[in-house]
Amino acid sequence: MSDDAARVRAARHWAFLAQGRLASIRGEVGRLRDAGVSGVLVPQIFAPPWAALGAAAACDDDIELASGIAMAFVRSPLETAMAALDLDRLSGGRFTLGLGSSVRAWNVDRFGVEYDRPVSRLRELVGLVKRMVTLDEQPRVGRFEGEFWTVDLDGIRLPRPIRPTLPITVAPLRAAMTEMAAEVADGILGHPVWSPRWITGEMRAAVDRGLARAERQRSDLRITAWLRVAITDDIEQGRADARVGIPFYASLRQYDSYFDALGLGPDARRLQDLAEAGAPAADQAAAVSDAMADELVIIGPPDDVARRIAAVLDVVDDVCITPPNGLPPERTRVYDTAIATHLLPGGAAVSLDGGASGHA
Repeated sequence: MSDDAARVRAARHWAFLAQGRLASIRGEVGRLRDAGVSGVLVPQIFAPPWAALGAAAACDDDIELASGIAMAFVRSPLETAMAALDLDRLSGGRFTLGLGSSVRAWNVDRFGVEYDRPVSRLRELVGLVKRMVTLDEQPRVGRFEGEFWTVDLDGIRLPRPIRPTLPITVAPLRAAMTEMAAEVADGILGHPVWSPRWITGEMRAAVDRGLARAERQRSDLRITAWLRVAITDDIEQGRADARVGIPFYASLRQYDSYFDALGLGPDARRLQDLAEAGAPAADQAAAVSDAMADELVIIGPPDDVARRIAAVLDVVDDVCITPPNGLPPERTRVYDTAIATHLLPGGAAVSLDGGASGHA
């Protein structure tokens, strides 16, 4: 085993947990624990993540739990805070509340809620929810009238936290949201299209700016990198598999500035045009360039992949390593097995199902 592989294996790992029947959640939590995963993340697609996280809490007494992510604007601040406190109590203090803005279309068109100025909106929400889940702050919330949220808790005694405060993680994509997260949150969950180059460059700089503005230390913030990985000796096959899921993100015009910053703006706009014209998924995947596939997915033999992840570990604290998205189950299982065998602490061939999450 290379030194890089040993370093990756020794890192603190998270994995996504798919929502499903209790028996399947119990089995998956057991497999993840045996593979050495420290915590599980449950995303919000349509259903909120709370039920699956509660099931996971009942399946294991040690594994950490987090929403990864819960869409921040689709419920009231009080409901979000109460769900977080409930899960933290149920799990004995193992829950982290992960929040993200998601994208405009999901908020406005799917859920029918407001979305304008998402960075400022999420900043205010995180600050308010943090007060609601912090023991010393709860009695002082009272009537809150912010720019985006109004809450009146005068005379209301909230359920008491079981620890002094409950950690809140924010899931950003671009620099402005990353800076804000570094200012006000306890952690950051990286976006699945964050490349190693972005993480070690723009992300790191944005975190430094946010911490400096808030006069915080790097130790005040826990950063988890979500990395898409294709472990294979067949680079062309790895690229072909990486291409399948990339249009899901790159076809969003809201992400233009991110892809421009990576020098992939023309690639992204080509995919956007194809998606808006109704091109078949296969045609969209075929339009993904080698440069885009290589930037957004870590592709290569085990030691090469471990070397690139080790460089990311110079900047982040934890990792969540998943296969390329959008693949058929049999291809996903091949990559899951390789990740578990070569990169996870347990070193066992365990199925780790990748998840999906909303960020902005």
